[in-house]
Amino acid sequence: MDVFGAPGSVRPFGSAGCKVAWPDTGVRVLFVNLGGGGACDPRYGKAQEARVSGVESWRTARGLHVGDRTGKLRRLYPGARRHGRSFWLMTGVSLYGPEQRRYPVLAGAVRGGRVASFKLEVGAAGE
Repeated sequence: MDVFGAPGSVRPFGSAGCKVAWPDTGVRVLFVNLGGGGACDPRYGKAQEARVSGVESWRTARGLHVGDRTGKLRRLYPGARRHGRSFWLMTGVSLYGPEQRRYPVLAGAVRGGRVASFKLEVGAAGE
C-alpha cells in the first residue's frame, strides 16, 4: 500500500475488503483477503481491483489517456465493447463457476464523451 505514499483514506469494505484512496494521484484500490486476515492490513490485503481517474497522466499501453475522447478510444481499441458507461478494452476468461465467462481486465469509463477513468481487474486475492 505504500507505493503511492500515505493514503488519503482507508475504509473497511464488507467482510473481507478495504478501500484505499490516494486522491492526489487519482488512484483507488480495493484490497481483499479471502483467507481471514484483515484486508486493511498491508501484510494481508491483496489488490483485487484498481481504478485511476482525474489525472490525465494516466494512460494505457496503447496511449489512451484519462480525458481522451471516445473516438480515440474506439480507434485504439477497435474491439472494445460498450457495457453501460464503460468500454471493455481488454478481457479475460474466468475459469471459476459452472461456465466460463468473459470479464473486463481493463475497462475505460466514459462520461460526457471522454474517458473519465480506467478500471483494472487485478484478482490477487485469489478469486
